[in-house]
Amino acid sequence: MSKSADSTIEYILKNKPKRHTYHPLAASRRAEAAHRQLKRDQRSPKQQLAKLDSRLGKGVGAVKERARLQAQIATLSAKSVERKAKQKVDKTRKAAPDPKGTRSSARRLRKAA
Repeated sequence: MSKSADSTIEYILKNKPKRHTYHPLAASRRAEAAHRQLKRDQRSPKQQLAKLDSRLGKGVGAVKERARLQAQIATLSAKSVERKAKQKVDKTRKAAPDPKGTRSSARRLRKAA
């Protein structure tokens, strides 16, 4: 090959256009997919699981998706239980007297002032 042909091929390979879709419905399909994804993101894992049950039947199909949703539900419920337990502990700590006695709490108050 000649030098000019090599440079032409290099130019074409370097500046080749990005892949475009020219299908007439591609833009509307993309918009519909974005809308469906937005709706899906707004649902909670419990709601999504209920939607799968209504669409496919109770426990039928989408095994991996159901397992993922169940794991999310379990994580969320465990976090809420931990949060409630922590709130309960915080309430009892406020009501309990200073465990070291009143002298240390008085000393702490003097240092703070």
